[in-house]
Amino acid sequence: SRDTVRVVALVGNRIPDGFPVPGTQIRYEAGNQIDSLYVYTSEVDCTGEESVCVISPLKQFSTLFFTDEEDGARLRSYNLVIRGTTCGLDAADLSPLEGAYLYTVQEYDKDGRISVRIPRQAESSLMLDFYDKDNYQRLFSTPLGLYLFDAGYDPEARELEDYTIKINFDRALLYLRIADWEEEYIYQLYK
Repeated sequence: SRDTVRVVALVGNRIPDGFPVPGTQIRYEAGNQIDSLYVYTSEVDCTGEESVCVISPLKQFSTLFFTDEEDGARLRSYNLVIRGTTCGLDAADLSPLEGAYLYTVQEYDKDGRISVRIPRQAESSLMLDFYDKDNYQRLFSTPLGLYLFDAGYDPEARELEDYTIKINFDRALLYLRIADWEEEYIYQLYK
């Protein structure tokens, strides 16, 4: 008999393909955005007559909301691509999984903001690329991961924060605000 058992619970808009076999890894192929995924994991003591496990799923994605000085109008004139080196997580310990993450941002809300969900980041390699909409040529990139980490992104946080990123194209500045925080961080859009 076992003394402990690992409990892993997923709550999301869909269960990732292939989960839970093999293992507990949740990977997203390049071109796919991470789902709104909440995960609970725990070791449960099974040595007594009865064991109880209260499941409290934790948010395992950050939503990045993008806007500009014209309620997103200038942003929508580009194809925006998010790329990085973290492609998912291991649900057993919530650790980030190494692998290519690439997604063309396509979601707009009623306020004109553009949004994308990203997985827990292992390090600061996340990039935001701006492409010409007609010939799909990359025009410029900005090191978004560096800015997130500089603003206090914690890759080991139990739950992940959301971020609002406002871009001023005329002044070539990127303003970053963490959800529910008062501070705003200002960075160069490109060098």
